[in-house]
Amino acid sequence: MDGFTSGKLIRGYRPLSKVPIIYLTAAYAEEEIHPDGCIEADRYMTKPFDLNQFRSVVHRLLFMNGNA
Repeated sequence: MDGFTSGKLIRGYRPLSKVPIIYLTAAYAEEEIHPDGCIEADRYMTKPFDLNQFRSVVHRLLFMNGNA
């Protein structure tokens, strides 16, 4: 199962629908990141990624949005 399919399943399952999703992708083109035009993630980051930036994104999604 790819990440886009799992994102749709997570968003469609009520107990997990508010869990933040971050895609780490090697895709750079918009049509590669959103193949069906549907955005299922809270954030997309391209590989290679900076670990400190990733930590910052996780912190922001969990603590600034009241999900933790």
